[in-house]
Amino acid sequence: MNQKGAVIVTVAASMFVFIAMASLALDLGHLYVVRNELQNASDAGALAGVSDLYNADGSINFGLVTTATNAAQDNHSEKLPVEVIDAEVRIGHWNFATRTFSVPDVIAPMTPQELFSILGPPPYNLSNLDGIDRFINAVQIITRRGGTPGGTPATPFFSRLWGYLGFNLGAVSTAYIGFAQAIEPEAVDTPIAICIQAVMQSGTLNCVTGRMINSNGTGTNTNTGGWTNYSQGEGCSQPSANQMQDILSNCGGGNSTYILPMSTIGISNGMQASTYATRVDSFRNCWKQGKNDLDEDGVAETPLAIDPITGYPIQSWKLKFPLIDCGDDYGPINGCRENVVVLGTIDMEVVWISQVGSDPDYSDIPTKMDDWSCTGTDIPSRIACWNSFVNHFQITNYNDVGGPAPYLGMSIYVKPMCQQHVGTNSGPMLFSFFNQRPVLVN
Repeated sequence: MNQKGAVIVTVAASMFVFIAMASLALDLGHLYVVRNELQNASDAGALAGVSDLYNADGSINFGLVTTATNAAQDNHSEKLPVEVIDAEVRIGHWNFATRTFSVPDVIAPMTPQELFSILGPPPYNLSNLDGIDRFINAVQIITRRGGTPGGTPATPFFSRLWGYLGFNLGAVSTAYIGFAQAIEPEAVDTPIAICIQAVMQSGTLNCVTGRMINSNGTGTNTNTGGWTNYSQGEGCSQPSANQMQDILSNCGGGNSTYILPMSTIGISNGMQASTYATRVDSFRNCWKQGKNDLDEDGVAETPLAIDPITGYPIQSWKLKFPLIDCGDDYGPINGCRENVVVLGTIDMEVVWISQVGSDPDYSDIPTKMDDWSCTGTDIPSRIACWNSFVNHFQITNYNDVGGPAPYLGMSIYVKPMCQQHVGTNSGPMLFSFFNQRPVLVN
């Protein structure tokens, strides 16, 4: 009898242990799920935050704290929004060599001069930036359940029987954006640089409204673009008429050097001045020849469709232009001004290039372009066709006063292309100072 009693006691004690272990396993499994939910939330927050790390002008976007927080809190843990403290959304530097994240004393972008003095000539040695915490390229975020003011700890199932009413859990994620390489020579099709101010609206690239590129250098809000000879750095110089003729002679890009982002570039604005007439005419001749998507030999791979009657293209001309920051003053951008820097390239479609000289009779207007067409024989009809054309492609005036683009000689009418490109998070830019593709640190 004593042995039977001993067995009962042993089994009872063992059952208690087994139940306790099973309860612990269930709670640990539940807490592991909660931890994964927190990790998913922090991953989403880090990716969203680093995507907004830089403003279009190259400054740090501190509003990313809100962006990262909202993205994280869109994810729930135990059916509750995760907890995020603003101070735990941190902007800093990811070191690829040591795989560590650090926050500098001063969070500000490095100047182009600082960056390129470290990187050296292209193609850049990006590892030179490792360990330089002034190089801001990452965002880190911590998400929590409990451990924050007013927070709610993760709830256990059975551990409460032993006095554990809740567990404070957290997860951390870091995401970075890469540094863009220099723009390769063959990446640019045409020596006309587009001012980002001409294609921005409310701080973002406008993917709907086209513009007429006809800067005249008067300093009266007319800077939409200018001719460039691609010269930069110590060799930067204002383009001459002869240079531009040489570049445009074979209707190719005419560039044999890398283009450095965030560096000055040689610019000569003025599309309507008489001294630039030969440049517009050369560019127009390339367009009328149906050149498009030139290969390295300057041969058109996909010629533009040409109207056999008028001899003009009836298909938009897709080109990559250098994208530049022309500054806020809209003054003349001739030469190599410090505030006129390369931001990257932008894909645009040329829909019309007007002839050199005045045309009061509207005789040199489009009659068909892509999905638009119009016919007219007398002047009022031709004027109506022009108005229909600019309204269809939503091409506005060059001087920011709004309204449809006027019909002027020596003007280039373009609209932005807003297709997705590898290396950017959105918009029509192909290259940018920072490669806007966020990457999670494993």
